[in-house]
Amino acid sequence: MTEQAKVPAIRFAGFTDPWEQRK
Repeated sequence: MTEQAKVPAIRFAGFTDPWEQRK
């Protein structure tokens, strides 16, 4: 959960909602 949230957090800085749904 930390690795996946780290990618979107650095690339979008606040795009965890769409990132989790895309998974």
